[in-house]
Amino acid sequence: MKFRKETKLDKVVNNVYEELLINTPETQEFKQQIENLERLIALNNKKTRVSPDTVVLVVGNLLGILVIVMYENKHVFTSKALSFTLKPKN
Repeated sequence: MKFRKETKLDKVVNNVYEELLINTPETQEFKQQIENLERLIALNNKKTRVSPDTVVLVVGNLLGILVIVMYENKHVFTSKALSFTLKPKN
């Protein structure tokens, strides 16, 4: 079970749930609230995540730059650290 901070959208969904308890299933309001609840849940389930490949690419580039900068700090090494970074494929 994941514990996460309740968002504003979660609060709206909870309010709709509470309103559903007040109305009976035969009423028009109940049917409208069910439709609203379905839309809200669909919105709440849409989550954007960063691809693991992107995270690995960024971490690898940062580590490579860090190694080069640390080496350049102690030795004479004329290069540009950014030329060694990998570019993401589109």
